[in-house]
Amino acid sequence: LVLTNASGRNAMTGRMFLDLERIVEELGAWPTGKLVIVSGANGQFCSGGDLRIMKRLCDPHSGYTMHRFMSDLLRRFKRLPQLSLAKVEGWAIGGGAELTCTCDLRAFHVNSRFGYVQSKIGVTPGWGTALDFFRIVGRARAVEMLAMGTVLKGAELAEKGRGLANLVYSSEAEFEEYVNKLLVNNVTLLRSIKKLALVHDLNDNNININNIYNNNINNNNNNVENMDLEGKKSFLDREVFCENWGGEAHLAALKASKKMK
Repeated sequence: LVLTNASGRNAMTGRMFLDLERIVEELGAWPTGKLVIVSGANGQFCSGGDLRIMKRLCDPHSGYTMHRFMSDLLRRFKRLPQLSLAKVEGWAIGGGAELTCTCDLRAFHVNSRFGYVQSKIGVTPGWGTALDFFRIVGRARAVEMLAMGTVLKGAELAEKGRGLANLVYSSEAEFEEYVNKLLVNNVTLLRSIKKLALVHDLNDNNININNIYNNNINNNNNNVENMDLEGKKSFLDREVFCENWGGEAHLAALKASKKMK
């Protein structure tokens, strides 16, 4: 998935919002997909919302509509069955930073820039990812970075970005090596790992387990809706485990006496 807008560091236009919505729907119907890589064209990731669009949406009602649309869209993106990886080159600021935090994993070029800079124009993040940012970097660090509009270089992210960077790379070969390591397992296992990530994200306000299992819950466990949050998480953890235990890859590894290294 490549963000492209040559006029403004791949800033998101209204058309790009709608294109992203269509692409998310298509990805949800991609049965063999393991990984979605989100990147930007021409050595840049994304500088947020296109300024021309933002100027037209500067009243509270339009801001509410934009926030509701984008937060719902990015929530659907986060729930895709594939793993997602942001490949960040150049600038990822404002809404661009929000897009990176929507992904499961983030790889930053050593010369990239990342920042939730919305405070510099007098607002908080507008695409619904602020709480994701708090979860990723921790409460105190998120408050500090939001208040200061901190911009970090890729080389600084490993030390100052806490959980932001899964990889800081300096060459395309390094990035490709990382991707190949992610893709070594079969699609069923990788999608099970994604389900575990979604189970982790469940909370008392977002407890619909069918968001993870699409109404395909084991019929022998029909009391699951009466469980508390931790009970549901434990149940889902077990369901995910049983998807792969005794499966083809598992049995082949046991037959080959494959050791975990």
